[in-house]
Amino acid sequence: MVNKIIDWFANLARGWVEKTTEHKYENLINSADFRSLYARYGYKNEEEWISKAREMIKKDPKKFADILSYDVTKSDLRKHKIL
Repeated sequence: MVNKIIDWFANLARGWVEKTTEHKYENLINSADFRSLYARYGYKNEEEWISKAREMIKKDPKKFADILSYDVTKSDLRKHKIL
C-alpha cells in the first residue's frame, strides 16, 4: 500500500515536471526572438525552423538545448529560462 502511494506521488511529480518543461519549450518556440533565428541556422523560412525545432525537442531535448545554449546566454532568449 505504501509503495502504491509513493508511486502515485512520483508519477504526479514526474507529470508536473514534464508538463512544465513542455510549457517552457512551447513559450520559447512561440517567442519572436526564437522564430527570428531561422536564418542563423540555415533554414529558408520560419515554418521550417519551427517544425525542425519541435521535432528535435521530441527526439533529443538535450541536443536541442546544447545547440541553442550560446544564443540563449548571449541574447534576449535567456529570459525564457529554458537552459
